[in-house]
Amino acid sequence: MIQTRARYAVTTTPELPVGELLRGRTALDAAETLPRLFNLCRGAQALGARLALGFPTTPDLLEAARQEAIRDHAMKLFIALPSRLNIGSPTLPQGWQSDAAAVIRAGFGPNGVPRRLADFRTFLTSGDGIAPLLSTIQTTFAKRMADTGPVPLVSVDTMFKKAPVENSVAGRHADHPLMIQIAASDGYGPLWRTMGRVIDLTRPYPTPRRTAFGTIVSAPRGDYGLQIGTSNGHVTDLTRITPTDHLLAKGGVLDRSLAALTDAGLAPLLLDILDPCIPVTVHEADHA
Repeated sequence: MIQTRARYAVTTTPELPVGELLRGRTALDAAETLPRLFNLCRGAQALGARLALGFPTTPDLLEAARQEAIRDHAMKLFIALPSRLNIGSPTLPQGWQSDAAAVIRAGFGPNGVPRRLADFRTFLTSGDGIAPLLSTIQTTFAKRMADTGPVPLVSVDTMFKKAPVENSVAGRHADHPLMIQIAASDGYGPLWRTMGRVIDLTRPYPTPRRTAFGTIVSAPRGDYGLQIGTSNGHVTDLTRITPTDHLLAKGGVLDRSLAALTDAGLAPLLLDILDPCIPVTVHEADHA
């Protein structure tokens, strides 16, 4: 699908018809199949499916979802973004895949993530850990380029609507003292969004919830919602709402980021930071 948004055109791939694929299957079959369809967040998919279908969740499922988030954040912060920016990055320690504290130490040293903006700015100039990554993002998107401004945080009431809400890992931690200070000084742009991944590594994995609207679980990119109807042990309908659905919503985070992006050449980097879970390309629109 191609949508023209001001000076940019956004191309996305068609959505997988998950409801049609799983309709009529047994609840157990659906619970086992859903995570196989989405490898990017398989742990969250498995946890959400079992919870939505009334199956018991286990410590192993919760641990798999927690480790999935650690791996996703660490690979983005230590591998994908440094590679995109062609800058060096510290080596991840042994056992990093399940040890969030070790990832934080590798990125920020023994004192961990600063809580005061002044200390954070000092760290950015240190050259230590992932300071080169964060300082490069800050200078690349200087003067609040790609700043969305405050977007309403996703809530139970808006989770299952493809509305322009902030359903991101940064939004999950918008109340963190450093996130509040970065938003005030640099805006709700790429630095703030990248730091959301960092802060996520310092906090416990959120408890999945069953609400009146559906099941909500935490995924590496934001909150993931799942509604599954059943009859006689078989799936009758299924609706998935992902962080990417909210990211791509009209007037949402992607639209607002692009509206404040004055350098089209930075669109690929911006997408890497926003990190949609489906292929998305952005290029300057042809208005001729």
